[in-house]
Amino acid sequence: PGYYNISVRWADRHVPASPFRIAVAGHRPDATQCHLVGSDVQRQFFKVGDTYSVIVNCERAGPGQLQVNVTGAIVDDSEFLVNDLGDGCYELTLAPSQPGEYTLELGWADESIPGCPLRMYFANDVDVRKCLLEGTGLAHAELGNRAEFMVITRGTGLAPLSASLADAKGRSMPVEVIQTGATTHCCGYTVTSASTHTLHVRYGNVDVPGSPFVIRVTQPFAPERCKILGGKVKDCVLGKPVQFYVESKGAGPGNLTVEAFSSNGQKCFKGHLSQTVNGKTLCRLNLPAVDRYLASVRYDGVDIAGSPFRFRVLQPPKPSMVMAFGQGLSNCTVGQRGDFIVDVTDAGSGMLGIRVHGPRGGFSVDTARLPSNDKQILVQYHPVEPGEYQINITWADEPIPGSPFLLAVYRAGSADVGLNV
Repeated sequence: PGYYNISVRWADRHVPASPFRIAVAGHRPDATQCHLVGSDVQRQFFKVGDTYSVIVNCERAGPGQLQVNVTGAIVDDSEFLVNDLGDGCYELTLAPSQPGEYTLELGWADESIPGCPLRMYFANDVDVRKCLLEGTGLAHAELGNRAEFMVITRGTGLAPLSASLADAKGRSMPVEVIQTGATTHCCGYTVTSASTHTLHVRYGNVDVPGSPFVIRVTQPFAPERCKILGGKVKDCVLGKPVQFYVESKGAGPGNLTVEAFSSNGQKCFKGHLSQTVNGKTLCRLNLPAVDRYLASVRYDGVDIAGSPFRFRVLQPPKPSMVMAFGQGLSNCTVGQRGDFIVDVTDAGSGMLGIRVHGPRGGFSVDTARLPSNDKQILVQYHPVEPGEYQINITWADEPIPGSPFLLAVYRAGSADVGLNV
């Protein structure tokens, strides 16, 4: 297939109209054999008054006709011309008088020509310095979450807005540009890698002020990933800090705060925070008075799991203020019940400990608070072995006055008991 010249001569002279130009068609038309030629093919941005020109070579495309459809603000037919150059070549020229976007749809025998549609933009004089940009997406993005920014082009002149984004390895990713008003555009993108990214924003193919922008990428804000380690925070005694650890791995950027409120809600105490070598945060609360407190642990203002929680600040233990009395501290007979009282009314906080040393299996010890006074503990035992016993009574692991007590009974054994007050 192709174009050929046929010469017809008589006496070595061409007959009228010779040589004749003919086209020899292949079996069917093939639009893929059409080619776009010219420097303007790859160019998209023009000023009003410029002329866009492209040559379409359809010499080897087989039988058919060039189909052309142009969209845009064409005011006069002279602004767009199609010139048949012969030999299956056509020149297309576009010189619009109005700014805007124009599109050329080209086809051959009802098939689209490769590289089409062609899009180009014609603009009046543009002042990119008047472009205004705003939004967190110009500086920061969360991994996997959409980041956005706005571009305002009021007073800049008409031109296309474009944006491109690339990661530290130069890999590009799409930026969506949506025109939301006559001079406003909303732009958005989603980063998929944690490296620093570079954002170009161009108006009329010229970088706007500040472009390119360096985008810092962080983990998304997820306070639900913060947790208090070690379970329930325990009560403490006055003079010692309440302390616990918080893990915030994967929670994204944010600030951890710890506060404790007095029982009447009128006083607030700030916690002291320090980072540990394993990335966890040690939280300490130094509280000035015995009270019941409500603690709040927040990550960027959001309560984390387990917050808020309540705890007590108790009086420090005073073993010297514990009193033990009763006949059962000195003697008892086998088969009878022995008992004595331990009074911890002024002893502060602590754990009562009772340890009996003597003949093995001599007796076991039971304790119970008195219904009339929960700061007094009734201690009872039933000896079954005679012998000499030693009763050690401690408060917060310290011996109380008079301990150890010597008890005379009749058999061997031992027993231990503890009671938290």
